[in-house]
Parts: sequence; C-alpha cells; structure tokens
Amino acid sequence: MFKPTKTRTTILRLAKVRLTAKNSHAVWRRLPAVAFLGLVAKDGSVHLSLINTNPKTMQTIGLTIVGVDASKVSGRALAGASMDAHNRFDAPEKVSPVPAKIEVAGERIGITLPPASVTTIEVEK
Repeated sequence: MFKPTKTRTTILRLAKVRLTAKNSHAVWRRLPAVAFLGLVAKDGSVHLSLINTNPKTMQTIGLTIVGVDASKVSGRALAGASMDAHNRFDAPEKVSPVPAKIEVAGERIGITLPPASVTTIEVEK
C-alpha cells in the first residue's frame, strides 16, 4: 500500500496539492481533519497518502493536483470497524485494504475517507 515511500529512489519531488476538507473535530480540536503527503515519482505519477484523524466521522474531501491530469486515479483505504481494530492470527482480515471511494470531475478529485483511516491514491500520468 505504501510502495512509493518504501523506494525512496523513485521520488522526484513533493506534489503541489490543493485540499479542501472540513477542519474541525468535536474531540480532536488541535489536529487537522485530514493529514496528507503528495509525492511525484520519476515516471510522473502522483502518490498521495491521506489520513483521516477523526475516529468517528467519515471525511469527504476534494483535491486538485496542480499540473496533473486526474483521468486515471486509483486507490485503497485501510480502516477497521473501530479505532483499536487490529488483525490477529484467528482474525487475519479484520483490518485489510479496500478500494477507495473516488470520484473524478475534470481536474478535481473527490475522496471519501472512512473514520480513523489511511488512504493511498495513485494518479497515473
């Protein structure tokens, strides 16, 4: 799920991303609603890692990647049924990657992030 960040040699530069998200929590007032990192690989593809820091609320965000055509977008989300969900030997699939909910409209990408989740997005060049 985090292949681009494991192979540092493929990273060319940080991506310029404009992100819009609701930025308040009832409990977590000092944390941003969504934390993210955007990386551009040598082949021109953009890899985004997005974290929904709210343990109870789904976040719907909109983003635009400056200078990138968003026609080929794919992604996966990693989240469990609760904040402390984890895999065990007797329940190895309790937390597993699922396809991310992504909508593309022109240059704008809409993503729905499950509560307390990590989502990775790849925008192919």
